[in-house]
Amino acid sequence: MLRFARFLLALPLLAPAVACIATQPTVEEAIDQFGPVACDRLAACNKAGFTATYPNGQSQCVAKMKDAVKAQFGSDAMSKLDACTQSELDRCTADIRGAECSAFSDTSKLPESCKKC
Repeated sequence: MLRFARFLLALPLLAPAVACIATQPTVEEAIDQFGPVACDRLAACNKAGFTATYPNGQSQCVAKMKDAVKAQFGSDAMSKLDACTQSELDRCTADIRGAECSAFSDTSKLPESCKKC
C-alpha cells in the first residue's frame, strides 16, 4: 500500500514527461500527417506529373514516402519517435499547404520547417 501511495504522489511530477512523449509522433504518424498534404500540394501544382508518377493517387504517394524512409533507415524506423514535436509538425504541414508551386516540384523538396521532421 505504501508503494502505491508513493506512486500517486509522484504522478504530478511525471505528468510533464508523459505529456512530452504524447506530443511527439512516431515517424509513421508524422508521415501520415504531412504526407497527404504534401501529395495534395504536389498534385495541385503538377496534376499531369503527379498522375503519371502516382497513378493510384494520394495513397500511393504516401506509401512511396514510407518506402523511402524504410529503404534509407530500415523498416523499424517507422515506429521510432520522429525528430520533431507535434507543434513543429503542424508548422511543417501549414507551410506545405502555403508553398508556392515553383518551390514544390516533388515531395523531396519540402519547406525548411519540415527538414527536422
